[in-house]
Amino acid sequence: MSNGHQSHTSLTNQSFFAAIMRRRAWPVVLFAILSFGFMAGPALGTANYVYHEQDGTSDNPAGHDYDGATDGASYLGRTTVYAGEYLGVRVKVQYQGYVDTTKLWYTTDGSTPTVAGGTEVSLNWEADGTGDPVPQVWGKTDAIPPQTVGTVINYIIASYHSGGGDWIYANGGDDTLHNEDTEATVFSTTVVEPTVPYSEDFSYDDGVDLDGVKGWGVETTTGSVIATNATAQLIDATLTNAFSDAQTSVTIAFALQPQFSDDAPTIPDDATYAFYVKTNGLITAYHGTTPSNLTHTALSESSFTNIEIDVDYVWSEWSLRVGATEVATDFPFYSSSNSAFKELVFIESSTNASYIDTVDVIAGPTPATTTATVTTTTATPTTTTATVTTTTATPTTTTTVGVTTTTTTAAVVKALPLVEGFDDYSSGDDLDGKFPTGYDDNTWSATDVVVTNNPFQAGTLSAALTTESASMVQTFTEGETDVWTDLYLQPVFGEGDASVTDPPSDASFAFYVHTNGQVVAFDGSTETQLVHTALVEGQWARFTVNSDHSGGAKTWDLYLNGNPTAIATGLDFVDPTAASYTEFGIRGAGAETAVVDTINIDTTGPTLTTTTAGVTTTTATPTTTTAGVTTTTATPTTTTAGVTTTTATPTTTTATVTTTTATPTTT
Repeated sequence: MSNGHQSHTSLTNQSFFAAIMRRRAWPVVLFAILSFGFMAGPALGTANYVYHEQDGTSDNPAGHDYDGATDGASYLGRTTVYAGEYLGVRVKVQYQGYVDTTKLWYTTDGSTPTVAGGTEVSLNWEADGTGDPVPQVWGKTDAIPPQTVGTVINYIIASYHSGGGDWIYANGGDDTLHNEDTEATVFSTTVVEPTVPYSEDFSYDDGVDLDGVKGWGVETTTGSVIATNATAQLIDATLTNAFSDAQTSVTIAFALQPQFSDDAPTIPDDATYAFYVKTNGLITAYHGTTPSNLTHTALSESSFTNIEIDVDYVWSEWSLRVGATEVATDFPFYSSSNSAFKELVFIESSTNASYIDTVDVIAGPTPATTTATVTTTTATPTTTTATVTTTTATPTTTTTVGVTTTTTTAAVVKALPLVEGFDDYSSGDDLDGKFPTGYDDNTWSATDVVVTNNPFQAGTLSAALTTESASMVQTFTEGETDVWTDLYLQPVFGEGDASVTDPPSDASFAFYVHTNGQVVAFDGSTETQLVHTALVEGQWARFTVNSDHSGGAKTWDLYLNGNPTAIATGLDFVDPTAASYTEFGIRGAGAETAVVDTINIDTTGPTLTTTTAGVTTTTATPTTTTAGVTTTTATPTTTTAGVTTTTATPTTTTATVTTTTATPTTT
C-alpha cells in the first residue's frame, strides 16, 4: 500500500579532509583527519535519540511536533490493530550527524525480535524538523502487513548512518543511548476485530485502497473501494467490517451519496436488514423479506444524506431515519436467525460510484430481555425499512447501504379476528413463517419459538419461547380502535425488577404477577396491585384485555380467568397517544421456557363466565416461565394494546400485558 510519501534519498555524507604534510628530508608523513561537525560523544552519523512509544507517558523530545501533535502523540505506536489492517509506525530521530537509515524488525509468533531473528522493514523519511540538532521524522503507514485476529506483533526500531556510526534503538523516550538490539524497547501490538463504539471518517490519502484499512475488507472482481476526498468511493464492490463484541442493540449512522436503481438487488440470505434507493430518490426497505416503498424527502445522487439505523436483536426489529425523520419503524429482520451485531456491509453493484462518509456505530439502549409485553405501536404496515447491514447488509444495487422508496405502498391486508391454538402444526415445528388455518395472511414472524405438546392449555399443542430473546409477532393493518385480546399464560411470579416495573414508555397497557400471586397493573405509569383470588404459580391463567384507543378514552380493562367482572377498569394507557391496534407480539423472558396457548384477538368480546378457565393442562413442570404478548400500532400516534409476561429475575417470570406506540424506541 502506498503511503503517499516519497522516500528520502541518502543525505550528504560528512566531509572528510586529509592533509598530507611533507618536509624535505623528512620521511615521516603525518595525516590530520578532520571531521566536519565533529564533537565529543557518539560516533559520526549516530543518533542522539530514536523516539517511539506506546503508553504516552514519556515526553516528546523537544525540537519537532509532527503534524501539530504534542506530547509525543504523533509517535505513539498502537497497542491494537484490526484484523486485515496494516500497522503503521512513525518515529522521531535526532542526530549529531546525518542519519540516513531507519528500520524496524518484527515477529508475529510472540517471540522477541532481533536483527537476526525478525522480519526487516525499512521506514521512509517523511520530514525534517527545525532545531539544533535537527530532528527528522521517519515512518511507513503499511510497515507491518495485515495479520489474523489474536496475533501478537512485536517490533523494535533503530536508526544509523550507512557510512558509519552505531545503530541506536528506540527506547520510548529514555535518554540513555542503546546500541545493541538486546537493549531495544520491544513494542507490542495485538490484532483484534473492531468493537462498538466504532468510528471511521475515511481521512486517508486519495487513492488508498481501503482493503485492510481499519478492519475494512473489500470484495470485488473488477471494481474498487478507495479513499477520495475523505470519503469511501465504491464501484461494483462490497465493503465489509466484522465486529467481535456481539452487541444486541446498536445504532449505525453514516452519510450516503447513492446510485439509484429500480432493479431489486440480491439480498444476502443472512442479512439483518437491507434497503436501496430507486430512481425517484426514495428508499425501498425490506420489512422481513418483503420490499416496502418509503415516503420521505427524496435523496440525491450528487449530495450526501445522513442515514441512521437502530437495530434491536432482542426483538429482531430495526428502524430507519433519513436526516432527522423516522421513515421506517420496528421492521422485522430480513433473516430472523441473527442474534447480535456481527458485520457491517455496504454493497454497490453499479459501475458508477456511490460514496460513504463518517460511519459511526454505537451501542443502543439495552433491550429489556425479561419482559414480554403485548404492545401496539403505530407503524404503517405499508412501509418497511431496511438498513445498511449487520451480519450482511444491504442490497447489491447502487449504494451499499440502501435507502429506497417510491411512495408508500400498502402491504397485504391483515385483519382481525385472529384465532390461534397452535394445533395446525406439529410438535417441534419452528413457528416462524407458520399461519393458522383460515388466516393465510397472518404469518408469524418468530425467533426461537417452537411448537410443543408439553405443556398445553387446550387441544394438544402450544407455543414455547425457548430463550430470553425469543419473540413471536403478528401485525394488523385495519387500524381497529376497540380490541379484545384473550390468551392463556403460565406466569412465573416476580417483583422489584426493572423488567417488570419499567414498562416501555410507548406501551398502552402492562401488568405482571407479584410474588404474592396478585396482578400488578399499570394505570398510566403508576403500578397498582389488584385484588382477586391469588394465582398459583405453575398453573395456566387466562388474561383478557379490552383496550379502547378511540377518541379521548385511551383506557383499558382487565379480566382474569374468564370472570365477567373485571379486576380493573378504566386504567389509563401508559402512552396516552396510542391510536389503533396494529401489532400483537409475545417475547420470552427469564432463563426458562415460556409458553402461550389459545390466543383470540377480535373487535367483539369473548365469552366470560364465572368458571375458572385454563385448568386443562398437561404441564410436565410447574416452572414454566413467562410468555409475553405484545401488540403494536404503526402510526406515529397510535398506541398499543397487548398482553405480556416477563421474568422479574433469572428464575422467575412475570406476566405483563403491554401495548406500545410506534415510536422509534418501541421494543
